[in-house]
Order: sequence, then C-alpha cells, then structure tokens
Amino acid sequence: MLLKFKMKKLIRKRSVGLLSLATLIVTTVLTLLPLLSAQYYTQDQMSTGLQAVKQEKKITLENAELLTDTNVEEEIRQVESLYRNAVHTSSEGGSEYLDGSAYWQNIAPKEGLLNLIAKAQAPIGQTVDYFWLNILDLSAEPLFYQKIDGQRRQLFSEPG
Repeated sequence: MLLKFKMKKLIRKRSVGLLSLATLIVTTVLTLLPLLSAQYYTQDQMSTGLQAVKQEKKITLENAELLTDTNVEEEIRQVESLYRNAVHTSSEGGSEYLDGSAYWQNIAPKEGLLNLIAKAQAPIGQTVDYFWLNILDLSAEPLFYQKIDGQRRQLFSEPG
C-alpha cells in the first residue's frame, strides 16, 4: 500500500512528466535518423530518405527469387559472361570492373544477393564481393548449399 502511494506521488510530479516527454522525443529522433539518412543510387539519380527506402524495397522485391543451386549457378554464369565481354569492362590499378549500364542494369539491383553468393563460395575468412564470381571455377566447386554446409561444419568443428 505504501509503495503504491509513493509511486502515485512520484508520477504526479511535473519533472517526471517532462523527463518522460523528453525521453520519448529523443527516442523518436534517434529512431528516424537512419530512415532520413538512407540513400539509394541508380544510374540516373540518387534517392534519399523514405523515397530511397521505398525504391530499394521495390527493386529487392522485383529481383527476389528462390536461392536454389540452379539459380545460383545462373547468377554466377551471368557475372562471368559480363566480365568476359570486353565492351562492359575497364581496368584501373590492376582491378577490373564493369562499366555503365552493365553494372547498373545487371549487378546493382542484385548486388547484395551476388555478394552473398560470393561469400558463401569463398574460403572461410576471405573477404570477397561479386567480382570474385568472375574467377570462380564452377566445375571444381561443390553446389551452393553443399558448400555452405561444409563451411558450417568446418567452423563448428574447429577449436575456437
């Protein structure tokens, strides 16, 4: 009973109300900052804020597909064919990269997926991105899910 009385007395204080309101405002601002600073790039423009989030969600949904071994192999072969076509590639400082529309139309919309595939196919601990798919030898590699399973087993069997 005494605890209930003290809590009511504490809640009725004006300073507690103001502190609660200030906490709510700060929490709201900190929650919205990442949304307001989001950026999404296309070949022609850059979107910011909520528009960037909507555009990235739309592109992600358009490129969503089941990640089967066949789909993974098709994605790897597409990256290989883009790099083999000299019209689409340039090199600078010993690095090879895709030019213009070859990147923006084929890689950029699904760069996250391609990076995921590359990381799954790479040796454990090696940092790679979609470019690594260009030099990957599919005939020597196990299937996507077999490779992931092998890496998982290796990670959990090694003493930490």
